[in-house]
Amino acid sequence: MKSWLFFLLAASLLSPGLARAEAVTDCDRWAAAPGDPDRLAPGVAAAELDFGAAVAACRQALAGAPGNARLDYQLGRLLAAARDPAGLGHLEQAAAKDCRAAQHLLGLILGSDYLGAADGERSRALIGQAAAAGHTASQVHLGRLYWEGSGVKRDLATALRWYRAAADQGSPEAALALAEAHLAGEGVAKDAARAFAYLALPLAAGDNRARTLAASLYVLGEGVAADPAKGRELLEAAAGEGHLGAALNLGIYHQSGVFSGNQGKPTEADREAARDWLCRAGLQGRRARREYIGGGCP
Repeated sequence: MKSWLFFLLAASLLSPGLARAEAVTDCDRWAAAPGDPDRLAPGVAAAELDFGAAVAACRQALAGAPGNARLDYQLGRLLAAARDPAGLGHLEQAAAKDCRAAQHLLGLILGSDYLGAADGERSRALIGQAAAAGHTASQVHLGRLYWEGSGVKRDLATALRWYRAAADQGSPEAALALAEAHLAGEGVAKDAARAFAYLALPLAAGDNRARTLAASLYVLGEGVAADPAKGRELLEAAAGEGHLGAALNLGIYHQSGVFSGNQGKPTEADREAARDWLCRAGLQGRRARREYIGGGCP
């Protein structure tokens, strides 16, 4: 056996970091963040955190493993959520050791007035580090910043590059942004079929904006074979969860007669359904819209 291979194998057996997975602590069980790709336990949503127990567990875990980036991040996350400035110190230590989740959270804090630590340039640098290391939420964040030109010069090419990176990792939000870009033809060629393909991820996640966009493509037969019944199904699912845009589109499509197969010649049932959905969409307040649906709303 070559000497370099022997030493490599020996290192894998003797090094605790290589020989076995890091032990899961009570800090992980109580305070791991759902969005942390490097967590060792199922994430705990902010609304479900027991702050007292979680902070105590993380302090105890850190006492036994000083300088552990993951534990520093989790304690920093807790303290920052409680508006304790000490959380920034823990996040700084974790970020300096390339903890992606810490870089992302610290970047978000520095990009706002939260805890009085605003620093836009450093915020973008930290989030950029995390994004470059494959942190999906950071990639989405940068995509949004460059798309909107928020604190940076608007750059659609850069925005789309980050959105694609996040979508490739399964981000419904990034995929939806790419679908909208292809529907509008902004920054990319207008391509309904490509847009529909990108909608698969957010549709699987139950995103109501995606349902509303996909429904219009089905109704119009753009980018996918026309299927008004499928479009109606998607719109009713979104409207049933309170999405006003879906309710509005249901009203418009019923008014056109497309769902009954009477395009341009709506039946009385079409008009009644249109009135119901447009009223649900909150259009009863303007005279023109009241006239459009043939009368006021209850």
